[in-house]
Order: sequence, then C-alpha cells, then structure tokens
Amino acid sequence: VVVALPVRNINDSDYVEAVGEAPAGFDCKTRHLAMEYARSIQPFRGKSTFQTMADVLNMPGGLPGGESQCHNVTYDGPDTEFSPQFALPTGVVYFADAEKGSDSNDGSEEHPFATIERALEAVRKAAPAGTGGNIVLRAGVYYLAASISLTPADSNLNIQNYGGEEVWISGAVKLDVEWKSAGNNVYTAEVKNNVSAITGLRINRQRAVRARYPNGCTSNQSLPSGYMCQGFM
Repeated sequence: VVVALPVRNINDSDYVEAVGEAPAGFDCKTRHLAMEYARSIQPFRGKSTFQTMADVLNMPGGLPGGESQCHNVTYDGPDTEFSPQFALPTGVVYFADAEKGSDSNDGSEEHPFATIERALEAVRKAAPAGTGGNIVLRAGVYYLAASISLTPADSNLNIQNYGGEEVWISGAVKLDVEWKSAGNNVYTAEVKNNVSAITGLRINRQRAVRARYPNGCTSNQSLPSGYMCQGFM
C-alpha cells in the first residue's frame, strides 16, 4: 500500500510529499473504521449483512503475497436480521418472479413475469407517463442483461419486494458450466453466454478469487465463498 500525502506550506507555493508503505496498524484501523462507518450510516441492517462485510474486510490482501494485515474485524451488534416488508401497492401493479415466472405471462400475482425489464415495459404501457406504477419482485436473483435506463416519464415508479422476501438485482452473468478434470487438482469448463472477460467472480453469491498464473494469492485463510486462495475447501 502506498500513501501520498501532499502538505501545503504557509505560502502555498510548494508542497512536500510523503510516500511509503502503510504500516500494518494503519491497514487494520482502516478496515475497522469501514465497519464502524457502515454501522453508523445504516444501523438498521441485519447481522448477516454486517457479518458478510466483516468477512470481506478480513479477506487476504495488503501485504506482498496477498497476506492480510488485519483479520479480526467482527460484528458485535444485535442478533437481528433486516427484512423490510411493505404492503402490496394498488393501482398499476405488475409482479415478477425470477425463479418461477415467465415473460409470456400477464404479470399478475398468480402469473408473474420473469424479468424486471418485462415488468417495466408493462408498467410503461399501462400507466400514463409520470404517474408511476408498481413492480413487485418475488424472492430470487434478477440478472440484468443491460443497464435499466429510467427517464422523467418513469417518475413515481415504485419497485419493491414481496412480503419481506430477499431480492437481489445483479449485473452479473450466471454461468451454468460443466467442470472437467484436467489433472493435478485442476478443473476446466467452457464459458458460454457471450462472456468475453471475467472481471469478478462469485460462487453462490459470495466473492471468490479468480484463478491466475502465477498464483496471486497464497493465503490459507478461508474466503467468503468457502474457498481459499490456494484452491482448497
């Protein structure tokens, strides 16, 4: 870690620059401060959310070889979960269910759409511009093929979950692959879905380390995905 601190002198005509490797104590204090700040701005979040953040803050990184300078960030708050619940809206309302829905349905509660994009299309057709409409999402992960662009005509649009169910909206591409052994504890798979670059990786919605050679992370600490940088469970 390199820290550059410009310091203005009295005449403000010149400055000095302090450059060096941040000490371990600084790295650790910064990670603890991130947890403290998160809890101060969103105290209503549940234990699982803050625990996930603690796991990420404890991830390897910070020293050569990927070793962590700090691995004791913890959450010691209430053992509660955050599950916001809202009454079902009235007026123009369309439902979506990423797991059981279909975009060929009519978008009703009994026959929901599968995607947010299809529900938004239906709202725009049914509600006059600017008057709003409602999209209710059932539990699941909604993968977006492209960014959703909202305009002034979409003013007063309401998008909410259904009865406190957990909803994820993701810009990732879900990979359904078939793993094949290449020997020496190495597995390969053909990636389809028009993926040209993998800029990040998650396993079961948990952050994971992408394989590379030479290995960029040698830590033996477990990552949020359940895997280690060395590749073992």
